[in-house]
Amino acid sequence: MARPSDQNGTRNRFPTLDEVLLRKTRPPVDLFCFYIFLQREGQEDILDFWLDVHQHENLCRAYFKDVRKSGRNIAQEWPQYWNRALQQGSSYDAAAGITPHARQSYLRSSDPFADPHEQHQQNSSTNGVHDNPAMAQESKEAHPAPIFCRERRDTETDVAGASVMRTVDGKRSPSIGGSFQGEKVGLVSPQAQGQAKRSSGGSIGGKWTNGLGWGQGPVLGGAKEKRKSRAPTVIPRNSAITKGELLLSAERIYARYLTQGGEKEIYLPPSLRIPRFPLPGHLSHVDSNSLDVDAEALASVPDMFVRQKAYTHAVLVQDAYPRFLRAKAFGNLTPFTCFFRLLLGLLITWGGLTAAFCFVFLDIQPRRLRLSLLVPFYISLHLLLSALYALDPLMVLLFNRSETTPFSYLSIQEPYVRKLLRKRSILLEGGILLLLLAGIMLWYWVPGHRL
Repeated sequence: MARPSDQNGTRNRFPTLDEVLLRKTRPPVDLFCFYIFLQREGQEDILDFWLDVHQHENLCRAYFKDVRKSGRNIAQEWPQYWNRALQQGSSYDAAAGITPHARQSYLRSSDPFADPHEQHQQNSSTNGVHDNPAMAQESKEAHPAPIFCRERRDTETDVAGASVMRTVDGKRSPSIGGSFQGEKVGLVSPQAQGQAKRSSGGSIGGKWTNGLGWGQGPVLGGAKEKRKSRAPTVIPRNSAITKGELLLSAERIYARYLTQGGEKEIYLPPSLRIPRFPLPGHLSHVDSNSLDVDAEALASVPDMFVRQKAYTHAVLVQDAYPRFLRAKAFGNLTPFTCFFRLLLGLLITWGGLTAAFCFVFLDIQPRRLRLSLLVPFYISLHLLLSALYALDPLMVLLFNRSETTPFSYLSIQEPYVRKLLRKRSILLEGGILLLLLAGIMLWYWVPGHRL
């Protein structure tokens, strides 16, 4: 149920992580700023993984939707997945057309002595982590160790996200902005996209043949070889999504994030690690028994990263996102700018105190000349206190700006954050003026004494 403050489109609260990830927020607490924050701390790979898995899930939903729109059902098109989903549960029950009645009928037919309601509850508790990330936080796997990420590279984004292009240091942001090399991310129609070329995802190894009738494409070979190409940012809609595309998407994510020494390897607890990709790269040379085994293994491709995605979501909720809110909702400066202002403020303070002591110990007249100390003291207090609180009150009150990277700014558009920053800016500016008044009164009334 929506909160009363959210019904009119204005949140009277901080946005949640899910709202940020699904692009329902505005600067400075949007997905772009969150990515820049993680990039500054070297932890953007975990967000890349979450976004790529979310894109994989949208691809799977698009496949199930295409199958149902064609008049076929998943039980006929992909019986291995259908049986697995009925038995173990799946995150795509609604998209695949799996009803509770169908699951109960399947469980009753497979084990007439079992209680289908108890089995369904067990399956729901096992697979419900995907839909309820709070369950992952309560498990022992939801207390992660710090993520030590690798070097920064381009990321692939959610195919359902809106295109939000921003600029960082004069360059386009990674596909957090929803586009890559001018291509918009999304499930586009043939009329809107035309004959869009789709990258293969840079799969490693040789070709796997269509022994299962899935078309052709590259598969995983050497696990330690880094992937050089980028994932597709456009899903061409001139044809239906195939199971081969689901396989390529899962294989790319596995090789990119979950293999030892991968391009953007992330930390996962041992219970969540996938020791090997379920598809061997030699389908054209296996017998029928092995082919059946491979088909059963490939039925896990849609739900392969459900638990891993829930774990990374818990990592972001517990560690990165609270720090992001503290940095962006209570301040508008970056750490580098704060350090720069601290040094500059100390330098100006030294100059102001030097001038003040000269006025006193040289007994410079007339005394009203001491009022000129207002300028250096105000600048120094403004720089020092803004560095202390990571908040520039004048930038908020006069220009409504928040800093993303050093000396690069965005307008503050999130209503609740804007209101909070303005309140804090007024208080901080009031404190600066009070300290300035006290200092000037002190230096003005101190009697001069020439040494």
